[in-house]
Amino acid sequence: MTKYVVAADCGTTGSKAVIFDLNGKAIASGYQEYGLEFPHAGWVDQDANMLFETCVKVIGQAVEKSGLAASDIIALSLSTQRCTLVPVDQAGNALRKAISWQDNRTDAQCDMIRGRIGADAFYDATGLPIANVWTLPKIMWIRENEPDLFAKTHKFVNVQAYMNRLFGADGFYDDYSNVSLHGLMSVTRLEWIDDYLRETGVPRDKLPELIGSGQKVGALNATVARATGLLEGMPLISGGGDQQCAAVGSNVLNEGDCEVTLGTAGVTICSLDEPKLDPERTIPCLVHAVDGKWTCEGLQNAAGASLKWLRNILQEANPNGEVDYDHMTNLAEKSCPGANGLMFLPYLAGAAAPLWDGNARGVLNGISLSHTLGDVTRAVMEGVSFETASILDNFARRGIVVKEIRASGGGAKSTLWGQLQADMYGVPVRRLAVDDATILGAAVLAAYGAGVFASVAEGAATMVHTTSDYLPDPETNQIYTSLRKDFDDLYQNLKRN
Repeated sequence: MTKYVVAADCGTTGSKAVIFDLNGKAIASGYQEYGLEFPHAGWVDQDANMLFETCVKVIGQAVEKSGLAASDIIALSLSTQRCTLVPVDQAGNALRKAISWQDNRTDAQCDMIRGRIGADAFYDATGLPIANVWTLPKIMWIRENEPDLFAKTHKFVNVQAYMNRLFGADGFYDDYSNVSLHGLMSVTRLEWIDDYLRETGVPRDKLPELIGSGQKVGALNATVARATGLLEGMPLISGGGDQQCAAVGSNVLNEGDCEVTLGTAGVTICSLDEPKLDPERTIPCLVHAVDGKWTCEGLQNAAGASLKWLRNILQEANPNGEVDYDHMTNLAEKSCPGANGLMFLPYLAGAAAPLWDGNARGVLNGISLSHTLGDVTRAVMEGVSFETASILDNFARRGIVVKEIRASGGGAKSTLWGQLQADMYGVPVRRLAVDDATILGAAVLAAYGAGVFASVAEGAATMVHTTSDYLPDPETNQIYTSLRKDFDDLYQNLKRN
């Protein structure tokens, strides 16, 4: 009898659940958006109870739509947003609103880490540049600003451990891939760093137990089983951070395998057989959702968001007609490589990797009376891909050889953008059959944890498929190689001025 797994992604702006068969075919899904809260400038909170309730709801939607018997679904695993902090009591109930990974209230705590540990030492131990996004400064902020809550907190967990506990885990388990963004775990030894706990005032007993992805952490409890239509006692498998799950769902598991996701943000992630730290200390080195593997990961704050920004402007100018992405692609196809001399810096939400410049802003440079809307659209696509190329250059400088790239996310749906990326990066780009690689990766982990596959690699080889291949054109690659210097120089010249 055919069996299935269910995977859910508890993201920043919504939860999605998909039931897959063991060949990676999606059978049914559920989805619901939710919001964030902004109590003060720079602060970003999220209702943890809402995260749990929404995740349960979308799983129930997928189960109902599938028409499957509960006994046909053999395991559940979660992909989760990373670095979002949830203080919980012994039963796993949230004691305050979760502090989102997007939150920026912890500048003082980051300065404290610089003073007590040092930026270079911190990176060399954790694989992370010091930044507000990580979990550690959020814990420190609660200790200093909400001391009663700090004392009352049983565990400080991320969304993965929080959700698993409420689903039926027998303890508080945070997987290595999520915890590698804490700022308290050694990226090489995969254990809490006692010196950092002392320096930052975080008691070890308030932290969760560390565990690998794809491990059974408990069984689905009766409450969630009734709400979802799943079988009580079904194995609950530890998942991973959303981007590491995306790497699994792209079959990016071996040294040099690389995946580019162009969603609202952009993420370029490369698999490593050992933790290769960045000598420039700008690109994080993280733990993969596969035992014995690591990743390097470059973030772009406004990848697909840049194209959406342009689309929204066009939509506002044409309120009586829908401006979709196919229309924008058609416009860009009328332009040419280099967008007829137009260049776009895609820093609409500041620059992330490898520049880490929160003050950077978007720029459309070189515009003249001769330029068309197609040139503007192509320049936006090229600017986002130039930023990705900068991340790939960083990988190359530390000896990581990327031979091909798997493409996922909304940007992968565009044939033009797929070919543009291959031409710019100079390596083949392969589009994934399942664009939502994040949730497919969690499904692979569920199947592996349930004993269907002997390894995550076997599961990914079976469940992950590609559809289109884009091969680089040497002449166009030469054009983009030349323009790359102009792209870098434009940012540097504007920064100096």
